[in-house]
Amino acid sequence: EFHDRLDQGLAGLSLRFDAAASQAADKPTRNLLLNQRRSLAGLQSEARDFLWDLRYPTHLEPSFTDSIRQQLLYMRQLTPVPLSLKTSGLNPSLSTSVHYHLLRIIREAIGNAIKYAHATAVTIEASSQPHGREELVVTVTDDGQGFDVAERSAADGHFGIRGMHERARRIGASLSIVSEPGQGTTVRISLPVASR
Repeated sequence: EFHDRLDQGLAGLSLRFDAAASQAADKPTRNLLLNQRRSLAGLQSEARDFLWDLRYPTHLEPSFTDSIRQQLLYMRQLTPVPLSLKTSGLNPSLSTSVHYHLLRIIREAIGNAIKYAHATAVTIEASSQPHGREELVVTVTDDGQGFDVAERSAADGHFGIRGMHERARRIGASLSIVSEPGQGTTVRISLPVASR
């Protein structure tokens, strides 16, 4: 019902905005319609993300790296920015909750790189190597405009950087962000998995 009613309804509104903008007689009206069309496109994107989350258990792959690949297949439909994946080492068994929160952190990091940092490429690396005990490390690196981490963290709302940190804490992982203006950004998640 979510897909057939809400998503299709938003798609219909998008077509109407496109048609109205192309027929607008004056530039201010046309710009207003195009701005509203962009806002609607953002709502469509969020609605599709919600739909993906509702269906998430049916997408859960047997391995974490397979789940990342599935997530990237989905996200590549939404952006022209190249998203590449590199994996190495072991592929640890994770609980459904840990699996889910890791994927949401990854998706948030990719979304921030595309929407706010205007990155032209994003690389996701996942590795599991023994460091005294087995540890899963995931990094999301972009070539975007970067930012002042301390300043952004202080001003950020629940669903941005703070939200990623909260998800990491919930699953016993550590999360760090390295960035500077003009230098791109790397988000690193580290999770001990020996006892999980």
